[in-house]
Amino acid sequence: MAKKKSDGMHVAFVRDGLSVDDTFIALLEYVRSNGSIAMAAKKMGVSYSFAHSSIRNMEEAMGTRLVQESGEYAAAGSQLTPMGESLIADYCAIRDGIASEGDAFLSRYLGRAARRV
Repeated sequence: MAKKKSDGMHVAFVRDGLSVDDTFIALLEYVRSNGSIAMAAKKMGVSYSFAHSSIRNMEEAMGTRLVQESGEYAAAGSQLTPMGESLIADYCAIRDGIASEGDAFLSRYLGRAARRV
């Protein structure tokens, strides 16, 4: 899961007021594991309307669906689309690469194994 947030590091890719970051990725992962935007919102401590609009705004900007809702209402069930799964995988790979490079950078300048704080 993307919730494996590195200590002292927050990666965010921001464009036109939209942000793909650990929080947005966690929202998608909660949708994946709970099968519901409503449950994902509850787990994250945000309102359903905030979670739903965050996903919809990103989908609109990307021009593709990240979450497919079942039934007439979003609360009926949701699952990630292949693009939603791909977004999570790509973000995590980039974030983990940045963390690794950050460790190497700190080790080089601190002269010992780095510990992110």
